[in-house]
Amino acid sequence: MSDTDLKTNPLSSSLKTLVVRGRFAWRVHRTSAAVNGEQGLKILTVDQLAARLAGGFQTPIDSKSLDKALSEAINQPTGELETIQSLPGFGSAAAATLSKAWTNGLNLQEEASRAIEASARERLHSMARLEENVLNLLPPGNLRPGDLAVAATKRARHANALFGRIEIHGPTDLSLVWRPLLKEVATHTEVIWFAEKEKISPWLEDTNIRIEERPPANPTVLSYSCAEPQHEILEAFRWARRHLSQGIRPQDIAIATASPEIYDDYVLAMSQTSGIPVHFIHGRAAIETPEGQLTAALAEVLLQGFSQERIRRFVELLRVQSRRFEGIPSNWWKPPLSDMPLSNGPSWLNAIDLLNADGESDYRNSLKDIILPFFTGIDHAQPIGSCLLEGKALGIWKQALIQGPPTALDLTLKGIRSEDSIEPGSEIVWGPAAALATAPRSYTWLAGLNSLIWPRRAVDDPLLPDQVIASKRLDPIPIPEADRSAFRNILRMTKKEVVCSYARRDSEGRVNGLSPLFPCPKGGAHLDRNRIAPHAASESDRLMARPREFKQQLTAEICDPDMG
Repeated sequence: MSDTDLKTNPLSSSLKTLVVRGRFAWRVHRTSAAVNGEQGLKILTVDQLAARLAGGFQTPIDSKSLDKALSEAINQPTGELETIQSLPGFGSAAAATLSKAWTNGLNLQEEASRAIEASARERLHSMARLEENVLNLLPPGNLRPGDLAVAATKRARHANALFGRIEIHGPTDLSLVWRPLLKEVATHTEVIWFAEKEKISPWLEDTNIRIEERPPANPTVLSYSCAEPQHEILEAFRWARRHLSQGIRPQDIAIATASPEIYDDYVLAMSQTSGIPVHFIHGRAAIETPEGQLTAALAEVLLQGFSQERIRRFVELLRVQSRRFEGIPSNWWKPPLSDMPLSNGPSWLNAIDLLNADGESDYRNSLKDIILPFFTGIDHAQPIGSCLLEGKALGIWKQALIQGPPTALDLTLKGIRSEDSIEPGSEIVWGPAAALATAPRSYTWLAGLNSLIWPRRAVDDPLLPDQVIASKRLDPIPIPEADRSAFRNILRMTKKEVVCSYARRDSEGRVNGLSPLFPCPKGGAHLDRNRIAPHAASESDRLMARPREFKQQLTAEICDPDMG
């Protein structure tokens, strides 16, 4: 782009736009820009950039809108898929398949007409009908990535005025639908891509996009062998505690793995016992929150029926979290309720009538308001939730019903994740390596470097397997390649220190193999599960490592007359 073009917009010399990948990178760079007082900086993902350029209130399809549209679309005829549309997990699988097809520019109807095998043609036609039903149910202005890219490309001449200089950081393996847009935008404003020279994708060769090489950070790389996954997380928190004691800021520390779900419970427990706040990049399991526990208690009553234990648990959670039922006292569970076999709705209503308010406000009607909605049965799970829940709990309940039928609530509730409220810009982060690779930190612990775990194995798409449509077209960057790329990027861009660990045995005691990505072929330094660590992760970890001090403290507590 010439200097004359830059002068057409007097603000273009100060305006700059940073294009990032994913919400985590967006939050990290936004916080950094605020702390550094950067003026005239826009931070966008590539789909946000396309939506801003397209204008006219056109937006990309967000996950919540897609899930809601799919929950309604599965009730419409689609052909072959009708036999499995009501199964738990179909909605999330269909959302993933459609998202991959859209970001790679696949037209399902055209693919169906070109298919040779009758079975492949039938499946593609069915997916195309499902896609059509979904698009008809989406809010106005929600566009598929390809449609949004076309609309934005037509207005590429406004890129300089809207964005000024555009900077992109990270790998150049951009989704196919966005490449023509960036090529066109680069003819109207300056676009600089900071990437590794040897990892430049061929599609950038004949464009006006300027490539700037990012020099490698060359961090110190350490390798450790741990007893099992829980021990890995314990050692990671000991390592984090050591760096915090040396004055390293929490926002410079990260712990990651290829697939964090199997470690989430360990990280959450260690964060609570150590008192070290940790941001979950991929979100926390909603069922671990008080609101999630309330929805789980409601689902348990609907699925398994009335019982003293289930109703008592639900009422206890509900009266604490709901303003409508906060008048129910904590001692509501008393005779005759606690002495009666309450296994159905009418027996509960009769028992509530026998309660004596003892001069307090009469809370019996509130208890009846809790019991009566259950009479309608599990087929009315949506109105039951709307009647009893509110706020975040009601949102979790509705999301669970979107992702599956009411009879599968016990499964769908476990899969719902909510965004972590802990700010990633000021605390240690934990999550998938793919997300961390978009915004590396100075000190990183990479856990789970075992065979079959990192890199993960490639799997066929559940709805469009390889025999229906080639996997390379539906998913040009398979899971194993993405995991390897994330590992290389973190190892290359971490500034100070990278620690790699693997578990000698899994959580069930089976012997693990070593990942081919592990930097030390011999397995690294051997860490014993019961070793005395120089820096303890928590108070209990400190006492267990110092038996004499633990014994003295235990003796003092036993001898303390004030101890119950």
